[in-house]
Amino acid sequence: MKVNFQQLFKAIILAAFALVIVKLHVSGDITKFINPKYSMLSQIAAVIFLFLTIIQLVRSFERHDHTHEHENCDCTHDHEHTSFNKKLINYSIIIFPLITAFFFSPVILDSSIAAKKGTMFTKKNVDEQKNEPLDDLDNEIPNTTDNPESQNEDDLSNEEIDPYSNEEEDTSNQEQALENNNFMSSDEYNRKMEELKGLEFIHMKDDVYSVYYETMHMAPELYEGKRIKVIGFVYKEEGFSENELVVARFMISHCVADASIVGFLALLDDAAKLEQDTWLEIEGVIKLTKYNDMKLPAIVVDSWKEITEPEEPYIFPVLTSN
Repeated sequence: MKVNFQQLFKAIILAAFALVIVKLHVSGDITKFINPKYSMLSQIAAVIFLFLTIIQLVRSFERHDHTHEHENCDCTHDHEHTSFNKKLINYSIIIFPLITAFFFSPVILDSSIAAKKGTMFTKKNVDEQKNEPLDDLDNEIPNTTDNPESQNEDDLSNEEIDPYSNEEEDTSNQEQALENNNFMSSDEYNRKMEELKGLEFIHMKDDVYSVYYETMHMAPELYEGKRIKVIGFVYKEEGFSENELVVARFMISHCVADASIVGFLALLDDAAKLEQDTWLEIEGVIKLTKYNDMKLPAIVVDSWKEITEPEEPYIFPVLTSN
């Protein structure tokens, strides 16, 4: 019994794909490529790869009594050389993603990708906003230059308690969103939507970001004057004024290829000093502006600070179940 090294090599490749999936799950990087709702499917794929690996290993040690002759071939080219080149190209295409998966960290989508996916605010409308103040928002923007990272103590004392935080927990735990928790029961979903209407302080946590964002943009007038807390990266479009930026996030419906950018227009004096892709945590008051004759919630920022990129930079649509 001889070892068929070509079949053995195929078995190694199959096993490598299984290991890549396992590695992504163990490291938590799987959500940087797919929506968590597909995690189980990816685990099933890893099991299938392992099953195919076993089959391929068996084939690698099977007895082969096979001869290949070219007695009737009238061509003049070298069959072995042509076959080798084809195999080299085919295997290179397959092995390349394995190399990148094992030796390179996932690249997080940023403002350069957002710009290629299309603008959130067209230059035409931003120019109109320059000529017509954003519902007098420019006159209401507080000066945060002297101490941009400080929080006004009076504002803190007047803030409403976030109903999703536990008073008995440590503050750091209160600020931490439920990791990759985009599953809710229908009852829980309906309860949170009802509670949103009565909130005076809206905390855009990852587990409710998508539904809060959609709801607030459908009826922004209901949330005008309420305080809001958001994290995201700085995204600026051509034509923005010096005090405008978007605090943006990428939302993944299925996989990273269909990621779409969402976010809130933020107004603050130090916007021009902030570089693209800087991660911020901002707080402010919701005011209305217009975009394409549509009402849009903007945030008049009164406190902000730079933060490190979160472990889970993406957000996901909420899934409901009975």
